[in-house]
Amino acid sequence: MRIGINAIFLAPGKGGGMERYLSNMVRAMAEQVPRGSLVAFGSREGLPCLEGIAPVVASPVPASQRWARILWEQVVFPKVAREWKCDVMISFGNVCPVRLPCPSLVVMHDLIPYTPAHGFSPLEKMTAKFLFRMTALAADGVVTVSGFSKGQIVQILEIPGNKVSVIPGACDPVFFQQRQKKENGKPIILAGASALPHKNLEGLLRAYQIFANHERKNTPLVITHTHGTDKEIMDRAHQMGLGGRVTTTGRISDQELAFLYQRAAVFVCPSVYEGFGLPVLEAMASGAPVISSQAASLPEVAGGSALLVDPRNPAQIAGAMGLVLEDQDLRRKLSAMGTERAKEFSWEKSAAALLALARKTAGDDQ
Repeated sequence: MRIGINAIFLAPGKGGGMERYLSNMVRAMAEQVPRGSLVAFGSREGLPCLEGIAPVVASPVPASQRWARILWEQVVFPKVAREWKCDVMISFGNVCPVRLPCPSLVVMHDLIPYTPAHGFSPLEKMTAKFLFRMTALAADGVVTVSGFSKGQIVQILEIPGNKVSVIPGACDPVFFQQRQKKENGKPIILAGASALPHKNLEGLLRAYQIFANHERKNTPLVITHTHGTDKEIMDRAHQMGLGGRVTTTGRISDQELAFLYQRAAVFVCPSVYEGFGLPVLEAMASGAPVISSQAASLPEVAGGSALLVDPRNPAQIAGAMGLVLEDQDLRRKLSAMGTERAKEFSWEKSAAALLALARKTAGDDQ
């Protein structure tokens, strides 16, 4: 059986959690199927994250040209898929071609275009909603990453619950590796945020401002998972008088990120909306105590192993920061619980579940 991997949406290095899900899932799938079973379809930029894993067929359209890419994916890509004689197509970018020559699955991470915190223009929002709805109707099955996202997909897109399967992501093994000793000197507060509306940068900075005004040790805030919005983050930090206390990491390797998690006295995820929330899991795997928003999928991912806060309440977030930093026993408890929680997620298990679903969708259950 030949499985097509539709990754035309992906601009390499800019896909965030969706890129991580795609690359780790396909790598795990490749270890469980005969060589030559997978073929990937990417944008003109190619798919470096799948190099050596599967042959990559590049389109002539760059992923950054959204409208051209959407048109090519809907009109031309089905013909390309036919030429490659795929038995089933898995589209990893929330939407899929409405007409494909083979059965199809779509990975729909979330329904952020339907939320107030989407950050899209009116035209982008309208187009995204249309494509999401058409995708949900056209695909033979929908895969999503959390029970929260499944509930939204079923309710908002009005499709049967048995058409939607929950197959979560997991952590890269690098985050489970032996703990690094924290550097001497001041501890850091590590947070995952960006200037994208749903990441709640304003809430994070206001919380840290409250915390800093009451914290004698002046614990610095380091922000990662910035999605290329470092300048906007630092501009806002300076406006709030926090420029000397806040830094951003920019784009860093997983090894560098794992080291930061391991150094952190606490990791804070202040998002108001997430389809899954992989940084929470990465931080837990690395042994960092976690303060997480109680919104959307995040309580589900944390599984009772994080301190939950209202993301719209900066004072509550600030109080949680102070509590964790001051209470060593609480830090140890959250660290231990988080590590065990992260172990419950596995790319191998998720890949096996996706392959089983792909075979069923293609009519090949053997």
